[in-house]
Amino acid sequence: MPADAWNDFESVQVDQERNNSTVRHVDPSTVNEDGNVSGVRVWLGDQIAQRFEQSSLQVSQGQYEQADKAVNDDLQSLLGQYVDVAGETDGSTGQDGTSGTDGSGGQSDTSPTEALRNASEQQQRFVNATRRYNRTYQRYVQARENGNGQRARRIARQLNRLAQNVSTVSRNVTRSYGRVAAVTGTNLTQANRSVERAVSNVTDRQRRVRNMSFSATRLTIQEPTEPVSFASPLALRGRLVTRNGSAVSNRTIRLVVGRQQLRATTTTEGTFTIPYRPTLVQTARGSLRVTYRPRLTAPYLGSQTSIPVDVQPTDPTVTVSTDQERLQYRDQVTIRGRVTAANVSVPNLPLEIRLGSQRLGTVTTIGSGQFSLTERVPARVSDGSQQVTSRVAVQGRAISVATAETTVTVAEQPTALSLSVSRDSAVTATGTLTTAAGRPIPNQQIAIVVNGTHVGTAQTNAQGVYTTTVKLPENIQSASPVDITARLETEGSNLAPATETTTLALTGNGSLPIVLVAAALLGSLAVGAAGLWIRRRDMSTGESVPKTTDEPVLAEDAADADGDTQSLQLRGQARAALDTGDVRTAVELAYAAVRNEFDDQTNTAATHWEFYHDLGDDLPDEQRDQLRELTSWYEAAVFADAVDAETGERVLETVDDLVWESVPAEIS
Repeated sequence: MPADAWNDFESVQVDQERNNSTVRHVDPSTVNEDGNVSGVRVWLGDQIAQRFEQSSLQVSQGQYEQADKAVNDDLQSLLGQYVDVAGETDGSTGQDGTSGTDGSGGQSDTSPTEALRNASEQQQRFVNATRRYNRTYQRYVQARENGNGQRARRIARQLNRLAQNVSTVSRNVTRSYGRVAAVTGTNLTQANRSVERAVSNVTDRQRRVRNMSFSATRLTIQEPTEPVSFASPLALRGRLVTRNGSAVSNRTIRLVVGRQQLRATTTTEGTFTIPYRPTLVQTARGSLRVTYRPRLTAPYLGSQTSIPVDVQPTDPTVTVSTDQERLQYRDQVTIRGRVTAANVSVPNLPLEIRLGSQRLGTVTTIGSGQFSLTERVPARVSDGSQQVTSRVAVQGRAISVATAETTVTVAEQPTALSLSVSRDSAVTATGTLTTAAGRPIPNQQIAIVVNGTHVGTAQTNAQGVYTTTVKLPENIQSASPVDITARLETEGSNLAPATETTTLALTGNGSLPIVLVAAALLGSLAVGAAGLWIRRRDMSTGESVPKTTDEPVLAEDAADADGDTQSLQLRGQARAALDTGDVRTAVELAYAAVRNEFDDQTNTAATHWEFYHDLGDDLPDEQRDQLRELTSWYEAAVFADAVDAETGERVLETVDDLVWESVPAEIS
């Protein structure tokens, strides 16, 4: 260790003795000319512990710059020095040979390097989490002072999430203290106490914020007396009141029932009735959870309750069609369809789509019960007549399993295969596999055969290139020419068979390779014209489909006690526009609903991206990301006219999530 470091070590020891500090020290007289390594480890461990203690103390006092300084100035240097001195051989015990402790008996077999690095990272996360909470709290205070209650409540909900994050990060940092104590033998009890104080400060403050900003609510739902099914919906009757019993009256409220999100309008007594059709709820007797999700700006906290239900299955009707009747490898195909039950569209239902035996993907129905999937035809589908299948992807739910099929013809894809071989100590075979048009064909098995004997297999990469090294069979004479063949394995595929053969002439002593390159051999170019064809059942052709009596899942025209009826009206108009196929107008109206909802704190003349940046800091991370996505969709719709109906549905769902809030968890 450098002389100045030893001087610092001895100086700190003297200072500690003069100050009668509780930090452990080593008698300088025990340090001989070779250095007292154990004493240095003690000193370094104590210095590291002091940095954590100082940082946590500053956090508990709201001094975040000082908290940063305590861990950033020289902590990393101390960590490196400790690892250099301590090594990795005795990481499970303290530097004095005893197990380390964090004041609560924590033990760890983590190495010093991992424990110290993790503790440093967790400490910085703790500083950042508490700093972000308190900065956001200052914005909350400013909003209240300015009389902007809606903004204050929106920020208060963000504070609730940030407080939860502080609590989570604090548990991580105290665990990391335990690991540091275990591998260094230092006592970090004071650091733990400072963390506890900081968390307690945040918890107490957030409790006051919650009490000043929101009223707790209680949700009650009338228990059904009859079995429930999609065909026989439940009339969901309930009441929403505050904790003191006052009705949440004349409001549009959002309820989450199972996995569905519904809207209802409360009466002056806080009562409501709304139809509920189960789709993904498991059949059988069980419990159904109903949750009230308030607006971001509402002066209420969420609440939930459960009711017993007996869910019975309903058989759906599934249709499916394709935009093409004749397909070939890598062709893009769009599969569309619709799901109804009891003449009502079934939304939010997952379906599995297959072409032949190959799974193309999973889709979810939109509000109209329609679905759409666009994929390319894979090679692992046999040529000839194949079934396109749409099947309900879940079992034992309120909507039973059902399947729809339509038939397409998959044509054989002509292929081209090349082969190049060389020999040194072994034979290397290299080549390419493409379509007749020259498009690479990846992920295909190429068999290598020598004089009729299979000796290896290669797989084509993303560029259609394959290469492999094989050994010649033992019965090959050293001076005999050999035929080497590459053969495309096409069983269960729509690719045409292809082979390529070249001859490798071996020298008498095998010392020099003779390389022959074969020309590409096209696979079969003839494609049979015969095949089974069926009439497409594309919904876009206007062919008749079962008549439906779609019931609106969400009540769009309810009045809101805050006077925000315009946002709801815009949302309802967006829904109507989307139902008529006017996607661009739907997106514009939905976006306008969000602008109207938040115009209390932003420049109404701002562009869409200026609006996003102005509002972003006041939203929780999840809602901020959703607003960014909505802004991108709006831009694509208005300036490029490049959004489809499925994107339109996602826009409406995103608007709902931006305006309505999830149930906040209690901070204890």
